[in-house]
Amino acid sequence: DEWVEIREIDLIGSYTTPRSASIREWQDKSGNGNHATQTTGSSQPSTNTSTRNGLNVLDFSSDFLVSPININRSTMPDLSIFAVFALKTTSGDGCLFGADNGGWDRTALLNFDTHSGSYKWGIANATNTTAFTPSRTPDLNYHVLSLVLDTAVSNGSLVSLDGASPTAFTEGAGDGHSTTAIGALRHDGTFSMNAYLAEMVFIDSSVSTSDRQKIEGYLAHKWGLSGSLASSHP
Repeated sequence: DEWVEIREIDLIGSYTTPRSASIREWQDKSGNGNHATQTTGSSQPSTNTSTRNGLNVLDFSSDFLVSPININRSTMPDLSIFAVFALKTTSGDGCLFGADNGGWDRTALLNFDTHSGSYKWGIANATNTTAFTPSRTPDLNYHVLSLVLDTAVSNGSLVSLDGASPTAFTEGAGDGHSTTAIGALRHDGTFSMNAYLAEMVFIDSSVSTSDRQKIEGYLAHKWGLSGSLASSHP
């Protein structure tokens, strides 16, 4: 399987800036060149303003990045995404990632007050969103989000927060844009987010339960969130 791991925080090139700054590029460490970039200064997230477990995170204040990775269903019918994030506010609008063009294409909502509070903390399904957690109650804590998407199987997709028992749902149909926004609904920055983003992992397959739990454990221990994992998590 091809790993597309967006993880290290770099300004330009292969170094990390030692002071607070806006970033133009978040490098893809898989070697596939799917770097997430932003050339507009006012939309660039910041680095070296916040940490988690002693590690630097990206600070998004209505900012976003765009990666050429194509997560459309026809391109990657099976897809797994993992992220470590924390909201900076529980109001307003914002998306964790998205390639949507208006047809419930692949996207993850964090806040969507413009439309309805019922869409908070949801992953797009066939006609709506499926909640990250049954209560759909956003907070300001850091979380490990797991998504396993399988276009071909009814109720073959799942979402889990902090390693809890996953919620199954049916993936949608159709494609959106061919690029993926990190921190927005799509590449033009619609519904850009106010949140901290520590790490994202994209895998072009539906990972097994065992592999999902291993990745959740890795992320939780790395970012100081092992105490937030479900008590039943291995």
